[in-house]
Amino acid sequence: MKFRMTIFLFIFALLAQNGHGIQVSGLYQAAVPVADETVSKRNPAIKQALIQVLVKLTGDRNIRGSSDIAPLIERPERFVQQFRYRQVEDQEEQNVQSTELLVQFDENALNEGLRSYGLTIWGQERPSVLVWLAHEENKAFDGW
Repeated sequence: MKFRMTIFLFIFALLAQNGHGIQVSGLYQAAVPVADETVSKRNPAIKQALIQVLVKLTGDRNIRGSSDIAPLIERPERFVQQFRYRQVEDQEEQNVQSTELLVQFDENALNEGLRSYGLTIWGQERPSVLVWLAHEENKAFDGW
């Protein structure tokens, strides 16, 4: 019995290593809602978009609070490759439109900036993870 279990685990480990990742696209893009298309609204939105992209690239959801890369976040416009605005309909209220700022960041410049601060950049190929969590409570059935 123990031998069979060992063989099973060995085969399972071999098969698990042949897993493939998913190609993630849009790592250097972000969409941020803005009130209007003025420069005073655009600059903070670009900073917010950069933080979204940094989270995608590094996997660190608390990167905004990191004092190590504060200089990188202070001038986000130097990494902007292009931006544009688009009107989107509100999902909850029909016929109501809001404005989004779409920002494309320069991949090479941003990667160089992150490496200069010693941060690891996740690649485009990422593992697909599925977690199935079930919780069952034993409750006595006392009828309807």
